[in-house]
Amino acid sequence: MSGAREAPSIELNALDGAFARVYLDGAHVTSWIPTRSTFDRLFVSREAQYGPSCSIRGGIPVCFPQFGSFGPMKHHGFARLSRWNVVRQEEIAGITTGCATATSSRKRVKCFLIQRDHNSMTTDSHGKRHG
Repeated sequence: MSGAREAPSIELNALDGAFARVYLDGAHVTSWIPTRSTFDRLFVSREAQYGPSCSIRGGIPVCFPQFGSFGPMKHHGFARLSRWNVVRQEEIAGITTGCATATSSRKRVKCFLIQRDHNSMTTDSHGKRHG
């Protein structure tokens, strides 16, 4: 896993012990360990590359505004290769949430949320075109 330690990421640690790691290049979820477990539920290839313009192999990628090469942009769209900005990290009523955004030169904006509690994790994303 080339560059994993150097690439910027955030960790979400729930009070109940659940854990997730999200890399800011592509807002890519690479690890999720539920409460009372030591086993990571997500697969990430040993060949994964981390950092700007790299596609991490495995985990949960954000593909936006297109999937694969079915559109005019690079493979899976700009969101997968963009540097994301953390908007907030918080824990409310036992649910840990992380939110990040990315913007392309085409004025499209993407928001990504991760919510974890006990033995579940949910990812949600929304896209919007401005202008």
